[in-house]
Amino acid sequence: MALKATELCVIVPEGAAWAGEIRRRLVRLAESVGFSEEKCSDVALVATEMATNLEKHRAVLPVIRYGVTESDLRGRSLLMISEDRGPGIPHPEQALRDHYSTAGTLGGGLGAIRRLSDDFAIYSETTRPRGGFPGTVVVSRIWSNGPSSDNLFDCEALTRPKPGEIDNGDGVWFGQSGDSLQVAVIDGLGHGLGAKKAAQAAREGLNGTGRLPLDAVLDRLHRALQRTQGAVVGILRIDLKEGRAVYAGVGNIDCRIYGPHPARPISMNGSLGVVTPRFREESFPFEKGDVFVLTSDGISTKWDPADYGKSASASPLLLGSLLLRDHSRPKDDATVVVGRIG
Repeated sequence: MALKATELCVIVPEGAAWAGEIRRRLVRLAESVGFSEEKCSDVALVATEMATNLEKHRAVLPVIRYGVTESDLRGRSLLMISEDRGPGIPHPEQALRDHYSTAGTLGGGLGAIRRLSDDFAIYSETTRPRGGFPGTVVVSRIWSNGPSSDNLFDCEALTRPKPGEIDNGDGVWFGQSGDSLQVAVIDGLGHGLGAKKAAQAAREGLNGTGRLPLDAVLDRLHRALQRTQGAVVGILRIDLKEGRAVYAGVGNIDCRIYGPHPARPISMNGSLGVVTPRFREESFPFEKGDVFVLTSDGISTKWDPADYGKSASASPLLLGSLLLRDHSRPKDDATVVVGRIG
């Protein structure tokens, strides 16, 4: 199973000269996590193409997000996300072909990014689609050890601190015990270092809880977090053999299941470590092909995967990137976890 978590930083390009700075920054990061010279060269080319594409096409509100992805099976990779709010690409599939260009260039940009990436996805709209936004998101990931053949379970966690801050008060935790998979989203109360310490304490408290009832897990976290400023937590446990899932949460963590049996379990009011909360578990079917989404309150709840069509929903990494672009709140840490079986 592939469980992947990335804490993202952001660069706002400011003119053509920024392509060089973006390239240097991402290559230094790749070198710091042990990428080979060849892989660092691939990172340099992808970063350059992303930055120059945003400049050439006069993108509206251009942003490049990047971070090191930690995986339970595949080690580390470098994730790069180029996003904007317009004008969009009329024919994304054509734009991936070599020598296709609308800007009078040689037209190698997007095709080159796809060839150099181990994981690649693109979404683009020239008009506002339902609850989404016009514009383009291009996702590229390069693994230090190359792509994996594991396709049974795909789970992506993307998180970032409040804009302008370094410490991220949100957190994600994964655990697996036999056929049972457990995913938790944590939001430390407030912002900054205190919230980060609370999230870290919650992650440590979740270790070894895979066989405990979820209400017992939350009670354990409540006691552990009394030494911190507190946190809200949502926990989803999926039994792959039985085809069922159970959820329990305290505070404003949003959980959604999409598939033949859609569900939206509710977290109880309260904050762990502050006031003794009530706990409640909800159980529901979870089958092959179902998608789950967990978000902290740094992501607005006013979204629907149908806003982006089937192409985005088929890729947890792309759907997570779109939710972060379109629905993250500018005054809070933000986390989104998207997972799919089979």
